[in-house]
Amino acid sequence: MGRKRAEKVEIKCPLTRALNMLSGKWDLVICHLLAMSERPLRFNELKEKISQAFSDGKGICPSSLSQSLKRLEEYKIVERKVRTNEIPVAVEYRLTEKGKALKPILESLREWGEKWT
Repeated sequence: MGRKRAEKVEIKCPLTRALNMLSGKWDLVICHLLAMSERPLRFNELKEKISQAFSDGKGICPSSLSQSLKRLEEYKIVERKVRTNEIPVAVEYRLTEKGKALKPILESLREWGEKWT
């Protein structure tokens, strides 16, 4: 007997669709850091800023950060730019227009966290 392929289910609820796009453990943190930065950030800058948020200084492992950035790129929330005119080559990340639209939501969530956590 052959295996049945799972059918792709359409999600009608826009909140559920949005949460699916931002469901990674670090996705909202990455988006918030990029939204608050006045310039694009490099991979190690993001890693360092995330680590600073934890008392043990560990934060996020490189593979998790890489996976989150790739997923956010696929959803066109984050844009990756390779700068080949620098040695070594620099890779920077910034929010797209879609990602920038998250800024007021992330700021509200941060304010909620200050008040209630």
